[in-house]
Amino acid sequence: MKHLTLFTLLLAAPAAHGQVITKLSNGTSTFYYDVNELPTIINNASDNDTIVLPGGPIACGGFTIDKRLTLIGAGILNNGTPVTNPTLLVYGFGQEMNIQAPGSNSSFHGIYFGRGVKFFGGVSNISFTRCTFNSFLLGQFGMTAGSNVVVQQCVFESGISSGGSNAPQNLLVENCVIAEGINFGQNSIASAIVTQCLILPVTSSNNINPGIQFRNNIFLRNTPAIALNTASSYYDNLFVLNGGSNLNWTNAIDGGGNIATQLTLNSIFVNVNSYTEFNENSDYHLTPGSPGLAMGSNGQVGLYGGPSPWKEGAIPFNPHWVSLSPSLGTTNGGTINVSFTGAAQEN
Repeated sequence: MKHLTLFTLLLAAPAAHGQVITKLSNGTSTFYYDVNELPTIINNASDNDTIVLPGGPIACGGFTIDKRLTLIGAGILNNGTPVTNPTLLVYGFGQEMNIQAPGSNSSFHGIYFGRGVKFFGGVSNISFTRCTFNSFLLGQFGMTAGSNVVVQQCVFESGISSGGSNAPQNLLVENCVIAEGINFGQNSIASAIVTQCLILPVTSSNNINPGIQFRNNIFLRNTPAIALNTASSYYDNLFVLNGGSNLNWTNAIDGGGNIATQLTLNSIFVNVNSYTEFNENSDYHLTPGSPGLAMGSNGQVGLYGGPSPWKEGAIPFNPHWVSLSPSLGTTNGGTINVSFTGAAQEN
C-alpha cells in the first residue's frame, strides 16, 4: 500500500508545481496541497504514521520529530529523479529538523536535508536511507548523542559531528559519501563503524574519534602524506593520495589490509576528477585494474561493495518514475484516450 501511494504521488507531481504531501495513518490517506505546512502535518501526526513527500523544494519552517514516523521523499539526485526532481527541505536559518527521544524508531528515506539534522538526548534506533545532509549533528552540546543510528547510501556534505556531546554508541555508516570529515570529539569513546564509504578529503586530528572502526573505505586527499586520526582503528582501507603514499600511524591502530597509493584518480575509478568534492555525474565504480577491487572483507572497497552497495540514482523505493511519456489516442464519443508509459526502478 505504501508503494502504491508513492507511485500515485509521483505521477501527480512531475515537478515542484502541484506538490502534494500524503499522510498514511491507520489505512487512511490524507492529502495536503500546501507543502510548506509540513511542520503542522508532522506535529499533528500520530505514532507509526508515514508521510510521503513530493519532489521539488519544500521551504517550510523547522520542525521536531517527537513520535515514531516514517518520512519518504522522491530521492536526492537529479539523475535519479528526472520526472519529480529531488525532494529538498530548503535551508533556513534556525530551521533544523530536531529528533527528540519520543521520536526514536523513526526512519527517513530519499530526502535532501538542506537544513541541519540534530539529535537530542536519549534518541535511539533512527535510520536514514539514500538521504543527503547539509549538516548532521548527532548530539547537542552536553547531551548524549543518538544511539543505534544506521545511515546507508547517504551523502554527508559537511561531515559528521557529535557537537561536543558524549560520543555516539552503535552507529553504523555504510556505503555513504562523507565530505568534510568526521569529528566525534575526544572526551568520550564512541562505538561506531564506518564501512564501504567514500571519504573525501581525508581529515586528521590528534585524539579525535576514539573507538571508531574504519573498514573497507576509500579515502581521498590531494596531498602526498596523511596523519591518521589517533585512537581510531583502520581495517582494509584504500588511501588515494596525490603525489605520495605516506601514512603516519602514530597512536592510530593499523588493523591490517590497508593500502596507500599515489595512482591517479582515473586509475582507481571509472571517471572521477576531484579529491575533495562529490559529483553525482562522476562514476565511482572501480576500474578493472583498481587495487580496491581485490581488497577488503567484502570483495571490494568503496561504495559498490558490501551487503548494501550504492544504488544507481539513489532513489528510495519502487515503484518510482524514471520516465513518463504521455500520448493521446483516438477519441471515442468525445472521450480522449490518454496512455502513460512509465519505467520504474526496483529496490
